[in-house]
Amino acid sequence: MDNLRAEILQLERELDAKKKLLFIHRFNTIISIYQNDTHVQNQNAGETGTNLTKISINTDEESDTWHITYIHKTKQYNSADYLYEQSDTADAADGDISDDEPISKTSKISFGVNITSSGLKKYFIKGGAPLDSYKTSTNELRIINLEYQFDIDYDEQKELITSYANNVNLPEYAAIRFMLYISDNEWDDTAIINHFTMI
Repeated sequence: MDNLRAEILQLERELDAKKKLLFIHRFNTIISIYQNDTHVQNQNAGETGTNLTKISINTDEESDTWHITYIHKTKQYNSADYLYEQSDTADAADGDISDDEPISKTSKISFGVNITSSGLKKYFIKGGAPLDSYKTSTNELRIINLEYQFDIDYDEQKELITSYANNVNLPEYAAIRFMLYISDNEWDDTAIINHFTMI
């Protein structure tokens, strides 16, 4: 009897490990699909997934929330990649912006949706640049760089965020690709939870 119980527990552990691999594969597939979309045209985009490790996908069907965490590693990180070129060209000419060499960097990124203390859903991307994400009244998910919140209009913000999705050396690129994908395909939180819980 004890042998049978131990065998069942072992099979359950193996099944959980295989489910986890399936859901990580689904995450990577979304990132790759977005890479092949018209949004991403950077040649470096083909490196998707090679610099992501320790991907963790957590869902809560009861509260209809989810979050994904991963470790991003690169040897080509440069904080200048966050700059909006048109508005920063004058600053660069004035010497206000450094032209640092790329460095090695490891970052932990977390993104998803949670419930605020006031009971509202709040989308987030944490662990890198000061990005904000929110849903509009038309249910469109938007991502903005708070550094440029008042300096550039929405179309320029969208162009900037898309450039971040193109750049695999920015820690947030996979989170942004995922968020843009679910926005473009009009997935709600239930659809995301189902994608990462149903076989």
